[in-house]
Amino acid sequence: MRLQWGFMLNDPRMTNSTFVEGYATSGELKYAPYANDARISHVHGWSTAPTSLLSFYVAGLHL
Repeated sequence: MRLQWGFMLNDPRMTNSTFVEGYATSGELKYAPYANDARISHVHGWSTAPTSLLSFYVAGLHL
């Protein structure tokens, strides 16, 4: 989480948010490996699990 989110927040090539749709291992914003217009997304619900885990287990919040 620190590696991925830190990279998205701090690297000048990124958007300064954790809502980056896709990026390559080189750090470039892109949507490969697809040759067509398909997209890789890092912002869907499954990628927000760290937020939920931090809220409930680290911060101790209960619903």
